Amino acid sequence: MAVVKEQLTHFSPGSKFGQWRIIEKVEGEDPEGAVYKVSNKHGFFALKIEKLDVKFSYVIHEIDVLTALTQFGARHIRNIEESGQTDSFSFVVLTPVGKNLEDLRNEAPKKRFTLGTAISVGIQCLEALEDLHAIGYLFRDIKPSNFAIGASEYSEHRKLYATDFSMAKKFTEYGTPRSVGARFNINTRYAPLACHEKQKLRCIDEVESWFYMLVEWTRGKLPWKHLDNESAGAWKKRCRKALWYDQLLFGCPWEFIDIWRIIKRSKDPDKPDYQKIYVLLIHAMVKSKKLQYPYDWEVWEEKRILKEQKKNKKQSESVKAVAVCFFARFL
Repeated sequence: MAVVKEQLTHFSPGSKFGQWRIIEKVEGEDPEGAVYKVSNKHGFFALKIEKLDVKFSYVIHEIDVLTALTQFGARHIRNIEESGQTDSFSFVVLTPVGKNLEDLRNEAPKKRFTLGTAISVGIQCLEALEDLHAIGYLFRDIKPSNFAIGASEYSEHRKLYATDFSMAKKFTEYGTPRSVGARFNINTRYAPLACHEKQKLRCIDEVESWFYMLVEWTRGKLPWKHLDNESAGAWKKRCRKALWYDQLLFGCPWEFIDIWRIIKRSKDPDKPDYQKIYVLLIHAMVKSKKLQYPYDWEVWEEKRILKEQKKNKKQSESVKAVAVCFFARFL
């Protein structure tokens, strides 16, 4: 007999789920789960729901990872406001976030950040990875769209959050290393060479993926952006040779070469030298005399507001001039 799967619960704007009022659905259609913007008396939040009859619950898995990170004191994670199960779905309510770094880069001139912003958000993203690795997990899905700034409602424009731990997997169990396969569930553009060569993933491989994001934020592109998996892997292998550094790092600070060498020559793949990388990043920022703040999107918003104010002022002056002319006819 055929098994009939239960349909996912759908909430309408204005409806209630416990203490939460549904504002709107914020992500695309998914038969297994959905994400909503919700509110209560304390503000706005994000509600994730997922059917109970799924083979693997990404919501429950994310709750487990976030709980472990919270106990560790991780620096770039969302708070769990509420979680649980109903008769038909699992759910979690999380701190809301704003735009992700992929969307923000695409809004930037020449699709790149200023050096100060690129390095500063790079530091925050690396801190998020360092914390995850410290509790024995690999992220396994490193890409700019999985890192977002805080929500505008909370004025967290300078705070970065890692936003999706659904692919995270333990690489240690009670202190003993475990193998984590390199299936190609990682975005080709940021996948480490280990993925292309079907090797086991290690922490240093994730730092490599992070580095590709940093280079793209700085240059505006990666040399293998539009290539297939095989061709992109060949490019990444060539770029590990000194003669090819320029193909990857042209226009980047010299310190990026030292970071690239740390990644390539790491003595312990499960213990990257995060501190040395932080020092090099800060040195690059200081040496270039670039400011950490304000971030680019803060500058864009300020310019937008000024432009809007000028537009409104001009319209007001035009209305005033028309009114003066009109009433002058009766004097």
